[in-house]
Amino acid sequence: MADRDIEKKVEPEYVRVLPQVDVLENDDAFLILADMPGVEPGEVTINLDHQDLLVEGRQTPVDDVCVAPLLFARSFRVPRSVTGDSVDAKLKDGVLTITLRKAEQDRPRKIEVKVE
Repeated sequence: MADRDIEKKVEPEYVRVLPQVDVLENDDAFLILADMPGVEPGEVTINLDHQDLLVEGRQTPVDDVCVAPLLFARSFRVPRSVTGDSVDAKLKDGVLTITLRKAEQDRPRKIEVKVE
């Protein structure tokens, strides 16, 4: 019996980098804006484990380029009131926007001053 070559899919070697981020806050939510150029939506993973938010995005490797693709990875500590149901994410033009909506009890309230 002749030896047969078995074609194996080789995973590319990624270079791990911290993406540039802006963290913003308004009355209703926290916003995380992360630069992830060359990353497709299907290559982004976001995991919320208790108060730890882990964000990763992998560039799609290009076969004819000899440069290793990038793995963008960053973690954040979020308030206890942020739950998985209150997190949304979208990727547009290489910028990942993560919205972490605040719980009602964490939103600022206007307090009326009464006259006696």
